[in-house]
Amino acid sequence: MNKNEFLNELRTILWRLPEDERESALTYYEEFIEEAGPENEQEVISKLGTPQRVADNIFREFNTNIAVAGTPNYSNTNDVRQENEQKNTQGSNNQYNNTQGQGYNNQYNNNQNQGYNYQYNNSQKQQKNTNTILIIILLVVCSPIILGLGGTLVGILVAIAATIFGLGVAAIATVVSLIIAGIVVIIAGISSLFVSTWGGVLLIGTGLVVLGIGLLLAVPTMALLAKGIPAIVRGLISFFKNIFARTKTRTI
Repeated sequence: MNKNEFLNELRTILWRLPEDERESALTYYEEFIEEAGPENEQEVISKLGTPQRVADNIFREFNTNIAVAGTPNYSNTNDVRQENEQKNTQGSNNQYNNTQGQGYNNQYNNNQNQGYNYQYNNSQKQQKNTNTILIIILLVVCSPIILGLGGTLVGILVAIAATIFGLGVAAIATVVSLIIAGIVVIIAGISSLFVSTWGGVLLIGTGLVVLGIGLLLAVPTMALLAKGIPAIVRGLISFFKNIFARTKTRTI
């Protein structure tokens, strides 16, 4: 039964009352039900009882003349009103307690998280500082060994480069010497033709052979040096770059 059905049935039962008393009673109960709210309408109507029960109470109150200032004082509605107010107060207290509890829990969790984050960051900083100090101590202690090994390595590389450079210079000198020697022998052979024909021819032939060997060796030697020396230089530069890059990475 909803509010309208309840009030219509109550109006029918109260037909014996004067119109003003009947309307006053109906207005009273209508406002009382609306005050509870739509969500509590059925619960309030159920607690009030049937329209006949409410009407009996109204007739009793009217007959004994307990109305105050022309407004009936219906006891069953007061009981229901007090119960609803007590329930609303209890709900408000529960909501307040839940809200306070959630606030305290959220604040506690935030404080815990901040504490953990602060502790974690401090631990990370301390660990980083400790690692840096250990690296510095290790470098200081091992610096003689590192410098010795580095000097030895540099010396070996310089020696290899010098050897390669020396071989290149020697190869060029050999080729140039053969070419010059061949030219000198040819000139000497030409000069000897006026003294001894066979001796001059022999010298010219020997000079041509020496000159040919020098020219044959000149082409591959120059090509080898033109490609080999830049490749060796690039290799040494790349080697030193890799060493410095690894050292810098480890230091960081």
